[in-house]
Amino acid sequence: MVHRAIELDGTCSGEHGVGLGKVEYLESELGQGTVGLMESLKRTSKSLPKPRAERPRRGQERPRVERPG
Repeated sequence: MVHRAIELDGTCSGEHGVGLGKVEYLESELGQGTVGLMESLKRTSKSLPKPRAERPRRGQERPRVERPG
């Protein structure tokens, strides 16, 4: 069914991405170069620092957020 979807200019991915069950079809849909670029971006993004929400410790006041209007 995935092959047929690609033949009709569809995609192998669903609403939430490709997933392990359909990753094998990704190269036939997008090409080896595009998949290679995606893998490179994923490796690079894993090395970036992740933003972290700071939460107040016990006894500390929560920071106030200014909201417009």
